[in-house]
Amino acid sequence: MYFVLDTLIKWLNYHMENWKAMAERPFVWGSFVWNMFDFGAAHRTEGDRPGVNDKGLVTRDRKIRKDAFYL
Repeated sequence: MYFVLDTLIKWLNYHMENWKAMAERPFVWGSFVWNMFDFGAAHRTEGDRPGVNDKGLVTRDRKIRKDAFYL
């Protein structure tokens, strides 16, 4: 459980720091989403779900919208 919470906090901090960096730079007028949904990736061994790239804004099964979805 600690690893999952630690990972969640790291990703939340990552998003918040990026948001702050963009807000401090008025010449930055946009960003883009790399992946809308999580997807299978056999080579990945990170996190609590091996074989899944979990950097999407919505879970692989399309049921849970992650915090970054609402930014």
